[in-house]
Amino acid sequence: MYNGINLEDFSFFASPRKAKNELLCVDDNTKIVLSIGRLTEAKDFQNLLISFSKFNNKEDVQLLIIGEGTLEYELKNLAIELKINNKIHCDQGGVG
Repeated sequence: MYNGINLEDFSFFASPRKAKNELLCVDDNTKIVLSIGRLTEAKDFQNLLISFSKFNNKEDVQLLIIGEGTLEYELKNLAIELKINNKIHCDQGGVG
């Protein structure tokens, strides 16, 4: 199914990846799970955090959330409760 994005417009560049890894304090072997969306009920970030907490014992997995919304503080508290707040990073508001 065509998704409307021309993938040929996107290329890999090592320097932005290196800069983001340094910003997140992770190395090249760390796996990043990325989620982008409004922090609202409809996006169900609660289930994302609960699911991600199952990976809590894996040091090489981090979660990057890009977005902002009305559930930001609730999601931050859930991340603390699940003991995963140290494995979550955010951009543009977000949880972490």
